[in-house]
Amino acid sequence: MTVGNVVICLKNNEMESFIEHDNNGILINSIDDLSNTIKNLENTPKKRVQIGNNARNYILENHSLENFIKKWKTAFSMVKSSFYTPDI
Repeated sequence: MTVGNVVICLKNNEMESFIEHDNNGILINSIDDLSNTIKNLENTPKKRVQIGNNARNYILENHSLENFIKKWKTAFSMVKSSFYTPDI
């Protein structure tokens, strides 16, 4: 997704939590759908480029290094406050 490629995944709850079908990726119901999905993407270059661009933008907006660091700092802060109690 980060490099703008179209991601094709089997549809399940986890994938549906961050891939919106035909927006930032393609969700298929079974492996039997893969061939037709690839053919469809080959025949619709504008759609393929748009989905790839949407995927890249989604990753940059939601999974940047800054967001990653921020989440880990929050986690460490929570752990620290659970165990560390300075003497006053």
